[in-house]
Amino acid sequence: MGQIGWCLNTLASDQAANRGFPIAANRVNIAGAWPNYTTTTPHRAMAYLSMYDYTAFLDWAALRPITELEFEKICRGTSTSVVGEYAWGTSTIVDCNTVSNDGTPSEKNSTPPPPGNGIANYGNNSILGPLRNGFAADVGTNRLESGAGYYGNMELSGNVWEWCVNIYRPEGRNYNGTNGDGYLTVAPNPGFANVPTWPGTLVTNAGTCLKGGAWTDADARLRVSDRLNYDYNSTNRGSNFGGRGAR
Repeated sequence: MGQIGWCLNTLASDQAANRGFPIAANRVNIAGAWPNYTTTTPHRAMAYLSMYDYTAFLDWAALRPITELEFEKICRGTSTSVVGEYAWGTSTIVDCNTVSNDGTPSEKNSTPPPPGNGIANYGNNSILGPLRNGFAADVGTNRLESGAGYYGNMELSGNVWEWCVNIYRPEGRNYNGTNGDGYLTVAPNPGFANVPTWPGTLVTNAGTCLKGGAWTDADARLRVSDRLNYDYNSTNRGSNFGGRGAR
C-alpha cells in the first residue's frame, strides 16, 4: 500500500476523493484522509483496488496495465506449459496457513511447503487477506519454495486477483501498451487514468479481466490459464482485487 498512499497524498483533493478510501479490513489498513493517508502495513499486497483505482495508479506512476498474455508469460517464461500449472510451473500446491512476524516488514510463511510443492495464499481459511509481497521467499528458497514465477515475480498465483487487459473484447485487443504520463483527469471527472487507449478508464471500462486467483479462492482459480474472470469489468472495490504494472 505504500506507493498507493504516496499517490493519494500527492493528488489534488478532488482527485483523491475518487481514489481514496480509509479501510481496516481483511489485513488491509489505510487510515487518515487526504493529504495524510497512512498505513501500518505498507509491505503487504494492496487489495480493494477497483479497475479505476488500478489504472489511475499506473497512469500516475508512468506505468501501464499488463495483458493477460503478459501475465501468463511472466508465470511461464520460456518453459513448455504444464497441465493445471501454477505460477511456479507445476500442478502441486499447498496453502500458507502459518505466518511469523505478522504485520511487520519481515512477515513470512513459517511452515515450508513439502518437497515438490509450490506455496500460495488461498482458500479463505486461516489468513483472511493478503500477505506481504514475497512472504515465502528467502535467500535459501528455490522457485517452488517461494511460489515464484519464471522470472522471479512473486504471488502470481494467489494473494490477490490481478487486473489485466483481456483478449476477449476489441477494447482489449486494441490496447497498444502506451505508458502512463503521470497525470490523471481533472474536473468534472477527476482522478481517473487519462490514457485514451487503455481499457478500465472513463473512455471504456470494457476489455479487462482478472488473473491469478486470490486469498479467497479455491486452488483451481490460481492456475495460470484459468479464465473464470476472462471478461470482468466491475468497478467495485473487492477485498481480493489488486494488480501490478509494467513498462
